[in-house]
This record gives sequence, C-alpha cells and structure tokens, in this order.
Amino acid sequence: MAHSTSARSAEKPSRKFSLWFHAGTQQWCKRIRNKRYYFGRDPDAALKRYLAEKDDLEAGRTPTQYPRDAFDLRHLCNNFLTHKKHQMETGEIAARTFEDYYNS
Repeated sequence: MAHSTSARSAEKPSRKFSLWFHAGTQQWCKRIRNKRYYFGRDPDAALKRYLAEKDDLEAGRTPTQYPRDAFDLRHLCNNFLTHKKHQMETGEIAARTFEDYYNS
C-alpha cells in the first residue's frame, strides 16, 4: 500500500478547478503570492472558500473573518443592541433609550 489517500479524494472535479490536492495534508490548496494556502478537504467547500477569500489573498490582505454573505442584518442588530446594553449598564445612556432601541 503506497498511499492511504483514496484516489477519489484527489480527483479534480473538473479541468478548470483552480485548486490542487496536497497529499501530505489531505487538503485542497493554492499557491498565491508565493505562499501556499489550504482550503479544506471537501473539494466543493474548498473551492467556495477559495473564491470567497481569493481577492483578499491576491491583494496581500488577510481575508475577512466571516464570508461576506454570512454577516446578515440579524447579526448586525444583535451587535448594536449588545453595545447599547453595555452603554446602559455603564450609565452612558438611559434605560428608556435602550428600550427605544430594543423596541424599534
């Protein structure tokens, strides 16, 4: 047994698939700006992650922590209310003001 890697996991989904399989880590990866980046073991998820991060990586930036479409309005509102609650607890705003924010 030369390799424990299944042949199926290392097959490219298509000829235009832009990632390559790194047998040592068992992950799909890509060399960008002379550095190797790993995107996971599942080819579909790896490609999706690569496409979400490639603009930042090619520009030399650290990719955003969350995918651009993952931070929705619910998260934004919850973060806002958490901040306002902290301001209420420290006395920066009145409880009535926080209630107005919460009920809006």
